[in-house]
Amino acid sequence: MHLEEVNEYWWPVTVRWPVDGGKFQLRRFEALWRYEPEAIGDALSVADRDDREIVERFMVGWRGVTIGADRKEAPFTLDALQRQLKLPYVRDALARSLIESLSGIEPKNSETPPAGS
Repeated sequence: MHLEEVNEYWWPVTVRWPVDGGKFQLRRFEALWRYEPEAIGDALSVADRDDREIVERFMVGWRGVTIGADRKEAPFTLDALQRQLKLPYVRDALARSLIESLSGIEPKNSETPPAGS
């Protein structure tokens, strides 16, 4: 096994976006996370975790996020991230993506929303 230092990595994010009729639409993109070994405990600690703060600390980019009718790629900026973090379903999806990546949990690729949705 070859060991290498990883400073940043791409990881999938799936947002369960609410739509009319009490349903959800799955929206996917990728987040670029900064890997800080000394700070992993902060991200994985469930008690007193502030998801917004954790995401802002570790997220350094995205791809597959589009805006407008022509679906142009949305540039990643701290301001754009902070606007998206106001949406609880986006904030939860980003925090889940980071925690899964640090925990060694394989990302879910299911098209079917969990029961009860």
